[in-house]
Amino acid sequence: MIRIGLIGEDPNDTKAIENLMRQKFDVGFHYKTISKNQRGSKMFGKNAVRSYNIELSSSAFNYVLVIVDADAIITENAKLQEKKEKYKELEKQLNCRCLLLLNIYELEALILADIAGFKDYYQTNITFKGSVAHVEKPKEFLQEKTGKKYKVSDCPTLFQHLNFDTIANNCPYFKAFIADFEKALKN
Repeated sequence: MIRIGLIGEDPNDTKAIENLMRQKFDVGFHYKTISKNQRGSKMFGKNAVRSYNIELSSSAFNYVLVIVDADAIITENAKLQEKKEKYKELEKQLNCRCLLLLNIYELEALILADIAGFKDYYQTNITFKGSVAHVEKPKEFLQEKTGKKYKVSDCPTLFQHLNFDTIANNCPYFKAFIADFEKALKN
C-alpha cells in the first residue's frame, strides 16, 4: 500500500485532487489530507509545519503532495518562483518525501482543462479555448460564466466527474506533475 498525504490551502482542494488522482492511482493507494485546519498562506507557517510533522510521524506516508495555488499565470516568473521557494522551505522541514502541484493561477485551471466534464456536471454551455496556464482568475471566470452556479465547495465531487487523461493532455503543469509522481513511484 502506497500512502499519500495531501497538504493544501483548503480541504476542498486536497479532496478534489485526491478524487482526480484516484482515477489513475487508486488500487494500492491510500490518501489522507493532513492538517485540514492549516489554510491559505498559513500552510507555510511554523505552527502548520509542526502540525504536519505530528501527523506525518503518526502514519507512515510514502509521499506528501503539496497543493499550492500560484496566484499567477505561467509568464509571471517572480510570483511563481516565490511560491516554489516557500514550497522548498516547507519541504526541508517535513519528515517525508514531497511533490509539488503548483496550480497556475488556482485549482480551477484544472477544471478548464476538461471543460466538457464541467459542462456535463453543471448542464451549461460554457466554452473555453486556449491554454489553462494563461488564465487569470479561473475561479471567477467559471462563476461568471455559470451565473455563480459554480462553487468551490463543489470541487471534491466535480473532480470525480472530470477526466484525468483529458486534464493531463490539456494542462502542461499537471502533466509534468504526473510525470514527477510516476517517476517518484519507481524510485
